[in-house]
Amino acid sequence: MSSLTILELSIKNLNDTDVTRATMTSESPVEYLDVSCLKHHNDVNMAFTVIRTTLAVFGVAANMVTAVVLTNRRLWSPTSMLLLSLVVYDAIFLLASIPPSVKGMFITNDLRGYSTLMGVSYPIRYMAQMGSIYTTVTVTVERFLIVLVPLQARVFCTFGNTRKILFAVLVFCIVFNIPRCFFNQLWDASDQMSNFTRNCRNESFPWIHSNSTDVGDTESDYYYYLYFRVYELYISGVLFYLLPYALIPILNIQLLLAIKRRRVETRMLSVRHEHQQNFTRATDLEDGVTLIVLGITACFFVCCLIPAIYNMSQIVELPDDHPFFSFLLVASDTMLCINASTDFFFYCLWGRKFRNIFLRLFCPKRYFNRSRTMTSLNHSYYRNNRTISETTYHSV
Repeated sequence: MSSLTILELSIKNLNDTDVTRATMTSESPVEYLDVSCLKHHNDVNMAFTVIRTTLAVFGVAANMVTAVVLTNRRLWSPTSMLLLSLVVYDAIFLLASIPPSVKGMFITNDLRGYSTLMGVSYPIRYMAQMGSIYTTVTVTVERFLIVLVPLQARVFCTFGNTRKILFAVLVFCIVFNIPRCFFNQLWDASDQMSNFTRNCRNESFPWIHSNSTDVGDTESDYYYYLYFRVYELYISGVLFYLLPYALIPILNIQLLLAIKRRRVETRMLSVRHEHQQNFTRATDLEDGVTLIVLGITACFFVCCLIPAIYNMSQIVELPDDHPFFSFLLVASDTMLCINASTDFFFYCLWGRKFRNIFLRLFCPKRYFNRSRTMTSLNHSYYRNNRTISETTYHSV
């Protein structure tokens, strides 16, 4: 989703009360109908704002817990480093989403302070979002190499190379989003928001939408066109949506097919193998890590679909005064928060070692009670397989 939409969405939350109060002074039936529709939209926006804030608070806590577990020495590997980076980006994204939402819900008169807050959280949010996107792409590529070409992956997927890749992603995200740090210099925020309050019957933002960024005769209009149209819509649309959406599905399909083939081959070979359980456990651990990555990338693909549709609607300049357009706007930001808040569930669902370490760190009583109830056969089984699970590449 274009970064303009977040600023636009936050301003709508900030001015919902003032807009409703201003429009209710009219006695015209048509204007009364507009007020009724606007009040309904305000209720929907407020509900989505509460949902986003709740998701952000939960997501920050869940990502912090995930980061603590991933840094455990039993899980530490190049893959864990990538997943830890993804967790950090998601946590920063959610942290940058909380202040504008909370301030927009409860404060409706400090426009200049709100503009300053957006000027800080707005670029940080998109740096984190871009970092999360390309870390997701990186970990998908890494899984692709490990599953399909494991021998070559042992050479390229090392701690040193992983650090270099993560540093390159960080620098790229910061450099690309530097123009967003100077966004407020393109317009006087307080004057523009005051104009929005005065023109409260118009739900669109003509000064912020792509429809208003045509090239004009002045230098200011030219800079507006470069920023709003070229940078925000075209370049950001390609890097935030088109490129990841082209890579992730192709790689995920190849991963699923490779897992299916490997399980068939393992089943056939294990029939004649003397220690069938030990023989299949290593590949099962690898498949568990791959399934975690597949779940995270699938969630990313689904949750970013609505923001991508919204971005396309801005590029083709669809009419933005339709109620569906407003709902699409708030739903897009909510889906992004869902994407950043749900990684913890994928780790718990498919990561056996992650679950064990999580229980040991945060639920020690339950963990040790569970350990005491294991039979001697299970103790022997885990003891015999510990070497395999620790030497298996990137087990989570």
